[in-house]
Amino acid sequence: MSYSFNLLELPWIPCLTRQGITEPLSLRDALARARELLSITHESPLVAVSVMRLLLAVLHRVALAVFLAVGAVLALGAF
Repeated sequence: MSYSFNLLELPWIPCLTRQGITEPLSLRDALARARELLSITHESPLVAVSVMRLLLAVLHRVALAVFLAVGAVLALGAF
């Protein structure tokens, strides 16, 4: 039997919004709606910290890719 779960698109991160509502968000939605969120909520602080570390790792990867792309454009003088 094969199981699959898309971490990017299916809601699994328990987030607390500014309105005080706890709702599960996908990885993509949690990053896109970061300004609307107060925290990652879970009974276990270890789970909350682990999810925050995952989100930070994704942001670092994306920021590095953007930084390298901008650097390449500036190096070519095509700005």
